[in-house]
Amino acid sequence: MGFDLFDLGIVKQWKEIMLRPVAFFSKLKIPVKDARKESTLFYLKVVTVSLALVFIVEAITAAIRPTLISELNVFGVGAGVYALLLLIMLPIAVLFSWGWLYVGTWIVHMFARLFGAKKGYDVTFAVNAYSTAPSIFEVIPFVNWLSMIYSTVLLIVGLKYQQQMSTLGAVSAVLVPLIIILGIAVAVILVFVPWSSLIV
Repeated sequence: MGFDLFDLGIVKQWKEIMLRPVAFFSKLKIPVKDARKESTLFYLKVVTVSLALVFIVEAITAAIRPTLISELNVFGVGAGVYALLLLIMLPIAVLFSWGWLYVGTWIVHMFARLFGAKKGYDVTFAVNAYSTAPSIFEVIPFVNWLSMIYSTVLLIVGLKYQQQMSTLGAVSAVLVPLIIILGIAVAVILVFVPWSSLIV
């Protein structure tokens, strides 16, 4: 399978994940050899389209918003140059996102093991990669929040079926690290950000 953004197989796969996640994850077979290959290609295609849409909207916004154009001109950057910079940043953003997939998977897998996961890291990696399918909609205001919530739901469903976990175990494996990370973020803000700046 080559890196073809318009591969119809990927489109059908994406549609099944979005509309029939239980059926998809319950019958998903992750190969022993090159276990991460197919899920990685799926992830890279989805995240490339998602980020490209975000950058296109940014470029259009720069071209039609006078306030943003004036701000860019202060730095000697016109709308065209800004669009070019966004184009250059796209592959960098994709690679950064790909790297974060490995880190995020490691965190989820560590907690999944604590809550009863039966299989290895590669299975969690595949589930995490496929659960990013809704990120296509992150370019749409307000809908982006729903897409993140649905990605979390997909991750829970995937862990339940692929890691042979209980529903409670899968929910805990996903939500516990999120709560811990959120708690750390709040603690950092409270410690390092002056109270006066938090009060409007």
